[in-house]
Amino acid sequence: MKVKKSTALICSVLLTTACSQSVVEGHVYIVVGGNAKPSRGETVSLIPIGNRADLLYSASKAAFESATAPVRDRIELACQEASEFIAHTQPSIEDELRRFQQQSSVTDLGCYVLEMEAERLNRESEELDEVHSTRQPHHDTQAAARSCTDNNWTLQTLTDRLASLEEAAIELTVCTEGNSDARSAISTLKSLNAYFGEDFEVPDFEGEYFDEAIENVLTAITSNRVERTDSTIDGAFAFHGIGRGNYLLFSEYADSIIQGFWLTPVAVDGTSRIDLNHRNFVATPFPYYLAHQFLTACAGCTESEFKNSMASESDIVAAYRE
Repeated sequence: MKVKKSTALICSVLLTTACSQSVVEGHVYIVVGGNAKPSRGETVSLIPIGNRADLLYSASKAAFESATAPVRDRIELACQEASEFIAHTQPSIEDELRRFQQQSSVTDLGCYVLEMEAERLNRESEELDEVHSTRQPHHDTQAAARSCTDNNWTLQTLTDRLASLEEAAIELTVCTEGNSDARSAISTLKSLNAYFGEDFEVPDFEGEYFDEAIENVLTAITSNRVERTDSTIDGAFAFHGIGRGNYLLFSEYADSIIQGFWLTPVAVDGTSRIDLNHRNFVATPFPYYLAHQFLTACAGCTESEFKNSMASESDIVAAYRE
Protein backbone atom coordinates (compact mmCIF):
# COMPACT_ATOMS: atom_id res chain seq x y z
CA MET A 1 0.00 0.00 0.00
CA LYS A 2 1.46 3.33 -1.06
CA VAL A 3 0.61 6.34 1.07
CA LYS A 4 1.91 9.66 -0.19
CA LYS A 5 2.43 12.52 2.25
CA SER A 6 1.21 15.81 0.88
CA THR A 7 2.96 19.02 1.84
CA ALA A 8 0.51 21.20 -0.07
CA LEU A 9 -2.00 23.35 1.76
CA ILE A 10 -5.38 22.80 0.17
CA CYS A 11 -8.78 23.92 1.41
CA SER A 12 -11.90 22.43 -0.14
CA VAL A 13 -15.65 23.00 0.27
CA LEU A 14 -18.08 20.39 -0.99
CA LEU A 15 -20.96 21.80 -3.07
CA THR A 16 -24.27 19.98 -3.44
CA THR A 17 -26.88 22.32 -5.01
CA ALA A 18 -27.29 24.93 -7.71
CA CYS A 19 -25.77 28.36 -7.26
CA SER A 20 -27.56 31.21 -5.48
CA GLN A 21 -26.37 34.33 -3.71
CA SER A 22 -25.44 32.45 -0.49
CA VAL A 23 -22.08 33.26 1.09
CA VAL A 24 -19.61 31.09 3.01
CA GLU A 25 -16.99 33.06 4.88
CA GLY A 26 -14.49 32.34 7.61
CA HIS A 27 -10.83 32.29 8.61
CA VAL A 28 -7.98 29.78 8.46
CA TYR A 29 -6.02 29.60 11.73
CA ILE A 30 -2.73 27.73 12.12
CA VAL A 31 -1.67 26.44 15.55
CA VAL A 32 1.87 27.46 16.48
CA GLY A 33 3.30 26.90 19.94
CA GLY A 34 -0.17 26.47 21.42
CA ASN A 35 -1.49 29.71 19.91
CA ALA A 36 -3.65 30.09 16.80
CA LYS A 37 -2.83 32.74 14.19
CA PRO A 38 -4.45 33.60 10.84
CA SER A 39 -2.84 31.95 7.83
CA ARG A 40 -2.66 33.80 4.55
CA GLY A 41 -2.53 32.44 1.02
CA GLU A 42 -4.35 29.15 1.64
CA THR A 43 -6.10 27.78 -1.45
CA VAL A 44 -9.83 27.16 -1.01
CA SER A 45 -11.90 24.99 -3.39
CA LEU A 46 -15.49 23.81 -3.88
CA ILE A 47 -16.52 20.17 -4.53
CA PRO A 48 -19.83 18.27 -4.16
CA ILE A 49 -19.88 16.08 -1.01
CA GLY A 50 -21.82 16.67 2.20
CA ASN A 51 -19.95 14.86 5.03
CA ARG A 52 -16.93 12.72 5.83
CA ALA A 53 -18.74 9.41 5.93
CA ASP A 54 -20.33 9.94 2.51
CA LEU A 55 -16.97 10.91 1.04
CA LEU A 56 -15.21 7.81 2.41
CA TYR A 57 -18.03 5.37 1.68
CA SER A 58 -18.35 6.36 -1.99
CA ALA A 59 -14.57 6.03 -2.39
CA SER A 60 -14.54 2.65 -0.62
CA LYS A 61 -17.45 1.26 -2.63
CA ALA A 62 -15.87 2.11 -5.99
CA ALA A 63 -12.44 0.81 -4.89
CA PHE A 64 -13.88 -2.43 -3.55
CA GLU A 65 -15.75 -3.21 -6.75
CA SER A 66 -12.67 -2.48 -8.86
CA ALA A 67 -10.18 -4.37 -6.64
CA THR A 68 -12.30 -7.50 -6.14
CA ALA A 69 -13.54 -7.87 -9.72
CA PRO A 70 -10.45 -9.83 -10.88
CA VAL A 71 -10.54 -12.25 -7.89
CA ARG A 72 -14.28 -12.50 -7.16
CA ASP A 73 -14.66 -15.84 -8.97
CA ARG A 74 -11.66 -17.27 -7.11
CA ILE A 75 -13.06 -16.13 -3.76
CA GLU A 76 -16.42 -17.76 -4.47
CA LEU A 77 -14.71 -20.99 -5.60
CA ALA A 78 -12.65 -21.11 -2.39
CA CYS A 79 -15.84 -20.51 -0.39
CA GLN A 80 -17.52 -23.44 -2.15
CA GLU A 81 -14.57 -25.75 -1.39
CA ALA A 82 -14.56 -24.62 2.25
CA SER A 83 -18.32 -25.21 2.50
CA GLU A 84 -17.83 -28.78 1.25
CA PHE A 85 -15.08 -29.28 3.84
CA ILE A 86 -17.42 -28.08 6.61
CA ALA A 87 -20.26 -30.33 5.41
CA HIS A 88 -17.88 -33.32 5.57
CA THR A 89 -16.12 -32.41 8.85
CA GLN A 90 -18.98 -31.14 11.00
CA PRO A 91 -20.82 -34.51 11.40
CA SER A 92 -17.66 -36.31 12.57
CA ILE A 93 -16.95 -33.64 15.19
CA GLU A 94 -20.56 -33.81 16.37
CA ASP A 95 -20.28 -37.62 16.73
CA GLU A 96 -17.01 -37.33 18.65
CA LEU A 97 -18.48 -34.65 20.90
CA ARG A 98 -21.50 -36.82 21.75
CA ARG A 99 -19.22 -39.76 22.55
CA PHE A 100 -17.13 -37.73 25.00
CA GLN A 101 -20.24 -36.24 26.55
CA GLN A 102 -21.51 -39.74 27.29
CA GLN A 103 -18.17 -40.86 28.71
CA SER A 104 -17.54 -37.80 30.86
CA SER A 105 -20.24 -36.66 33.26
CA VAL A 106 -17.90 -34.82 35.64
CA THR A 107 -17.94 -31.03 35.52
CA ASP A 108 -14.91 -28.74 35.78
CA LEU A 109 -15.80 -28.24 39.43
CA GLY A 110 -15.84 -32.02 39.94
CA CYS A 111 -12.39 -32.27 38.34
CA TYR A 112 -11.14 -29.53 40.63
CA VAL A 113 -12.45 -31.44 43.69
CA LEU A 114 -10.65 -34.59 42.51
CA GLU A 115 -7.42 -32.64 42.04
CA MET A 116 -7.69 -31.15 45.52
CA GLU A 117 -8.32 -34.59 47.00
CA ALA A 118 -5.30 -36.01 45.15
CA GLU A 119 -3.10 -33.21 46.54
CA ARG A 120 -4.42 -33.82 50.07
CA LEU A 121 -3.66 -37.54 49.86
CA ASN A 122 -0.22 -36.79 48.49
CA ARG A 123 0.61 -34.50 51.42
CA GLU A 124 -0.62 -37.08 53.93
CA SER A 125 1.39 -39.78 52.18
CA GLU A 126 4.57 -37.75 52.44
CA GLU A 127 3.96 -36.88 56.09
CA LEU A 128 3.23 -40.46 57.22
CA ASP A 129 5.76 -42.13 54.92
CA GLU A 130 3.19 -44.78 54.05
CA VAL A 131 4.16 -48.12 52.54
CA HIS A 132 3.65 -48.72 48.80
CA SER A 133 0.43 -50.73 49.22
CA THR A 134 -1.30 -47.96 51.13
CA ARG A 135 -0.44 -45.38 48.44
CA GLN A 136 -2.48 -47.03 45.71
CA PRO A 137 -5.74 -45.10 46.52
CA HIS A 138 -3.77 -41.86 46.18
CA HIS A 139 -2.47 -42.89 42.75
CA ASP A 140 -5.96 -43.91 41.65
CA THR A 141 -7.39 -40.56 42.70
CA GLN A 142 -4.59 -38.67 40.96
CA ALA A 143 -5.13 -40.67 37.74
CA ALA A 144 -8.87 -40.02 37.92
CA ALA A 145 -8.26 -36.29 38.33
CA ARG A 146 -5.94 -36.20 35.30
CA SER A 147 -8.39 -38.20 33.20
CA CYS A 148 -11.24 -35.93 34.27
CA THR A 149 -9.32 -32.78 33.32
CA ASP A 150 -8.21 -34.26 29.97
CA ASN A 151 -11.74 -35.29 29.07
CA ASN A 152 -13.19 -31.90 29.91
CA TRP A 153 -10.44 -30.17 27.90
CA THR A 154 -11.27 -32.40 24.94
CA LEU A 155 -14.96 -31.59 25.32
CA GLN A 156 -14.23 -27.86 25.32
CA THR A 157 -11.94 -28.18 22.29
CA LEU A 158 -14.57 -30.11 20.32
CA THR A 159 -17.24 -27.59 21.33
CA ASP A 160 -15.05 -24.70 20.17
CA ARG A 161 -14.23 -26.39 16.86
CA LEU A 162 -17.89 -27.11 16.22
CA ALA A 163 -18.85 -23.49 16.99
CA SER A 164 -16.11 -22.27 14.66
CA LEU A 165 -17.43 -24.46 11.84
CA GLU A 166 -21.02 -23.32 12.40
CA GLU A 167 -19.98 -19.66 12.29
CA ALA A 168 -17.86 -20.21 9.18
CA ALA A 169 -20.70 -22.07 7.46
CA ILE A 170 -22.97 -19.03 7.79
CA GLU A 171 -20.37 -16.69 6.29
CA LEU A 172 -19.50 -19.09 3.49
CA THR A 173 -23.16 -19.58 2.55
CA VAL A 174 -23.43 -15.85 1.94
CA CYS A 175 -20.08 -15.89 0.13
CA THR A 176 -21.10 -18.61 -2.33
CA GLU A 177 -24.19 -16.54 -3.19
CA GLY A 178 -21.92 -13.64 -4.14
CA ASN A 179 -23.23 -11.32 -1.42
CA SER A 180 -20.41 -11.47 1.12
CA ASP A 181 -17.95 -8.83 2.26
CA ALA A 182 -14.84 -10.24 0.53
CA ARG A 183 -12.65 -9.26 3.48
CA SER A 184 -14.90 -11.25 5.85
CA ALA A 185 -14.88 -14.24 3.51
CA ILE A 186 -11.08 -14.14 3.24
CA SER A 187 -10.80 -13.84 7.03
CA THR A 188 -13.00 -16.95 7.37
CA LEU A 189 -10.86 -18.88 4.87
CA LYS A 190 -7.68 -17.89 6.73
CA SER A 191 -9.20 -19.02 10.04
CA LEU A 192 -10.15 -22.41 8.59
CA ASN A 193 -6.63 -22.83 7.21
CA ALA A 194 -5.05 -22.02 10.57
CA TYR A 195 -7.50 -23.88 12.83
CA PHE A 196 -7.98 -27.04 10.78
CA GLY A 197 -4.70 -27.17 8.83
CA GLU A 198 -6.40 -26.74 5.45
CA ASP A 199 -5.00 -24.96 2.37
CA PHE A 200 -7.86 -23.02 0.82
CA GLU A 201 -6.75 -20.37 -1.67
CA VAL A 202 -6.93 -16.88 -0.17
CA PRO A 203 -6.83 -14.27 -2.98
CA ASP A 204 -5.22 -10.96 -2.07
CA PHE A 205 -6.90 -7.73 -3.11
CA GLU A 206 -6.41 -5.45 -0.13
CA GLY A 207 -3.31 -3.65 -1.41
CA GLU A 208 -5.15 -2.59 -4.54
CA TYR A 209 -8.24 -1.70 -2.51
CA PHE A 210 -6.37 0.58 -0.08
CA ASP A 211 -4.45 2.39 -2.82
CA GLU A 212 -7.53 2.93 -4.97
CA ALA A 213 -9.79 3.99 -2.07
CA ILE A 214 -7.29 6.64 -1.00
CA GLU A 215 -6.83 7.81 -4.58
CA ASN A 216 -10.61 8.02 -5.01
CA VAL A 217 -10.89 10.41 -2.04
CA LEU A 218 -8.07 12.63 -3.28
CA THR A 219 -9.59 12.66 -6.77
CA ALA A 220 -13.01 13.56 -5.39
CA ILE A 221 -11.46 16.51 -3.57
CA THR A 222 -9.39 17.83 -6.48
CA SER A 223 -11.27 16.95 -9.66
CA ASN A 224 -14.71 18.31 -8.71
CA ARG A 225 -13.60 21.82 -7.86
CA VAL A 226 -16.08 24.47 -8.91
CA GLU A 227 -14.31 27.54 -7.58
CA ARG A 228 -11.06 28.49 -5.87
CA THR A 229 -9.89 31.38 -3.75
CA ASP A 230 -7.02 32.26 -1.40
CA SER A 231 -7.18 33.43 2.20
CA THR A 232 -6.22 37.07 2.77
CA ILE A 233 -3.44 38.51 4.92
CA ASP A 234 -5.59 38.04 8.04
CA GLY A 235 -6.56 34.48 7.09
CA ALA A 236 -10.06 35.38 5.84
CA PHE A 237 -11.73 33.61 2.92
CA ALA A 238 -15.16 33.81 1.30
CA PHE A 239 -17.20 32.13 -1.45
CA HIS A 240 -20.02 34.00 -3.18
CA GLY A 241 -22.87 32.56 -5.23
CA ILE A 242 -22.93 29.17 -3.49
CA GLY A 243 -26.14 27.15 -3.44
CA ARG A 244 -27.74 26.38 -0.10
CA GLY A 245 -26.91 22.95 1.30
CA ASN A 246 -24.41 20.93 3.34
CA TYR A 247 -20.68 21.13 2.60
CA LEU A 248 -17.27 20.11 3.89
CA LEU A 249 -14.36 22.46 4.44
CA PHE A 250 -11.15 20.57 3.74
CA SER A 251 -7.63 21.84 4.30
CA GLU A 252 -4.24 20.20 4.71
CA TYR A 253 -1.45 21.80 6.68
CA ALA A 254 2.14 20.76 7.39
CA ASP A 255 5.20 22.51 8.82
CA SER A 256 8.21 21.47 10.89
CA ILE A 257 6.07 21.28 14.05
CA ILE A 258 2.66 19.95 13.11
CA GLN A 259 0.92 18.13 10.28
CA GLY A 260 -2.77 17.49 9.79
CA PHE A 261 -5.97 18.59 8.12
CA TRP A 262 -9.47 19.99 8.49
CA LEU A 263 -12.50 18.16 7.12
CA THR A 264 -15.22 20.25 8.69
CA PRO A 265 -18.95 20.23 7.82
CA VAL A 266 -20.76 23.50 7.19
CA ALA A 267 -24.43 24.12 6.40
CA VAL A 268 -25.01 26.98 3.95
CA ASP A 269 -28.33 28.78 4.36
CA GLY A 270 -27.88 32.38 3.41
CA THR A 271 -24.66 33.76 4.90
CA SER A 272 -22.67 31.10 6.77
CA ARG A 273 -19.55 31.51 8.89
CA ILE A 274 -17.09 28.71 9.66
CA ASP A 275 -13.55 28.90 11.02
CA LEU A 276 -10.81 26.36 10.52
CA ASN A 277 -9.00 26.40 13.86
CA HIS A 278 -7.28 24.19 16.42
CA ARG A 279 -10.61 22.85 17.73
CA ASN A 280 -11.57 21.20 14.42
CA PHE A 281 -8.01 20.44 13.30
CA VAL A 282 -7.13 16.71 13.01
CA ALA A 283 -3.47 16.32 13.98
CA THR A 284 -2.52 13.50 11.62
CA PRO A 285 -1.55 13.48 7.92
CA PHE A 286 -4.59 13.11 5.72
CA PRO A 287 -3.24 10.03 3.83
CA TYR A 288 -2.59 8.30 7.20
CA TYR A 289 -6.14 9.12 8.31
CA LEU A 290 -7.55 7.63 5.11
CA ALA A 291 -5.39 4.48 5.31
CA HIS A 292 -6.45 3.90 8.93
CA GLN A 293 -10.13 4.36 8.07
CA PHE A 294 -10.06 1.99 5.10
CA LEU A 295 -8.15 -0.58 7.14
CA THR A 296 -10.67 -0.37 10.00
CA ALA A 297 -14.02 -0.02 8.22
CA CYS A 298 -15.64 -2.98 6.49
CA ALA A 299 -15.28 -3.17 2.71
CA GLY A 300 -18.03 -4.34 0.42
CA CYS A 301 -20.59 -3.96 3.21
CA THR A 302 -23.70 -1.78 3.29
CA GLU A 303 -23.46 1.98 3.72
CA SER A 304 -24.73 1.87 7.31
CA GLU A 305 -22.34 -0.97 8.22
CA PHE A 306 -19.40 0.93 6.72
CA LYS A 307 -20.22 4.12 8.60
CA ASN A 308 -20.75 2.27 11.89
CA SER A 309 -17.37 0.53 11.54
CA MET A 310 -15.35 3.69 10.86
CA ALA A 311 -12.62 4.51 13.39
CA SER A 312 -13.05 7.54 15.63
CA GLU A 313 -10.95 10.61 14.97
CA SER A 314 -9.37 10.39 18.46
CA ASP A 315 -8.36 6.74 17.94
CA ILE A 316 -6.61 7.59 14.67
CA VAL A 317 -4.73 10.54 16.17
CA ALA A 318 -3.65 8.36 19.14
CA ALA A 319 -2.46 5.60 16.78
CA TYR A 320 -0.43 8.10 14.76
CA ARG A 321 1.29 9.42 17.88
CA GLU A 322 2.32 5.95 19.11
